[in-house]
Amino acid sequence: MIVLNAVLPERVAAEEYVKEARKAGFDGFEVSIDYPHYYEPSTIVKALQIIKCAGLSVAYHLPWRDLSLASPAENVRKASVKEILKAIDTIGRLEEHPLYLVLHLETSQSNCGFRSSKCVEAAVKSLNEIMPVTSDMGFEVLVETTEGKCCGGESELPYILREVPDVHVCLDVTHLTLSRWRRVGVSQKPPEIIEDQAPILLERVRAVHIHGIIKDSVRGMQPHGMIGTALLRDICNTLIRLNVMNKLEAITFEIFRDVKTVHQLSRLRKLVKQVKESARKGEG
Repeated sequence: MIVLNAVLPERVAAEEYVKEARKAGFDGFEVSIDYPHYYEPSTIVKALQIIKCAGLSVAYHLPWRDLSLASPAENVRKASVKEILKAIDTIGRLEEHPLYLVLHLETSQSNCGFRSSKCVEAAVKSLNEIMPVTSDMGFEVLVETTEGKCCGGESELPYILREVPDVHVCLDVTHLTLSRWRRVGVSQKPPEIIEDQAPILLERVRAVHIHGIIKDSVRGMQPHGMIGTALLRDICNTLIRLNVMNKLEAITFEIFRDVKTVHQLSRLRKLVKQVKESARKGEG
């Protein structure tokens, strides 16, 4: 199991950033290649060279802005798949084999979920068009648990997983927490939420995204903030259980709202150390 830092390509295209991330204990990066990077990959190529020279690992977060892989509107869905396949082709032309590719299965349509199976059917269709390509390239695909939109949440994802046996899950603990809070108005701790998940979802977990919650007076509760002491304890307990079940491949820090510069990376050193210790307990 390794610990990654979620970044944009331009961050890791700087040697100083990669050096400081390594000092903080990170084993590599989950690089987000949203538009325009998969059309103009020069920054990705430069970043990959620096990551390789540092002896670190790389995974990729596939594009998600403007894309709706679970849209019941067929033209929208097909266009979204086309963009994902374009990004995968770009990755396939690079020299380094990634640890995994993570994507979002979402739609902004409101008439879906329990009221209609169309978004689930669209998500399954998209995966069935993407998975043969990634399988031929030897890439592992993970679906991230998301919040705020259908169909990447805990309610719909188990139905999708039953239909697509080869896809795995990137469990975003904070997304699940926020989704519960927004849906029922109750704040639950990560270990409690994990207990409620469908067995098929937990069995497919291969990676975990972790980050804290920012309380914004204007926008309300927002993800991707610094992890506090209490939340870190809950996350570590969750990681121990998940690692016992699944032997996690990676744990990725997504704290890009509160850690924005190379000089702030040192703030994560203690957190990375505690997360690695918890993961090792799960392995034992």
